[in-house]
Amino acid sequence: MIVDPANEILATGKRVIILGGGDTGADCLGTVHRQKAKSVHQFEIMPEPPVGRSPGTPWPLWPLQLRTESAHEEGGIRDWSIATTRFEGDAEGNVKKTACIACWSCSGF
Repeated sequence: MIVDPANEILATGKRVIILGGGDTGADCLGTVHRQKAKSVHQFEIMPEPPVGRSPGTPWPLWPLQLRTESAHEEGGIRDWSIATTRFEGDAEGNVKKTACIACWSCSGF
């Protein structure tokens, strides 16, 4: 599908927040880097996983551990245990504030 340039939504020069992690969040992060955003934060609702395999996920279970993709190595800030509760914007539809809470109940690997 070809998008009319007048309707493109680009990160160029903007302060960007990515809600969520995983492969999709990393893909969004890579796109934001290529589009030259002013800054980028990635909010993950889960707590930061351990660097190595967690004792709670022994083989043959899928390992619970921190995964860093090439997009993360390019920059941006990863914030853990953050839940977004609301957005506030202006009359033109631009987000001006993001309300969040710390998810302490999610922690404890």
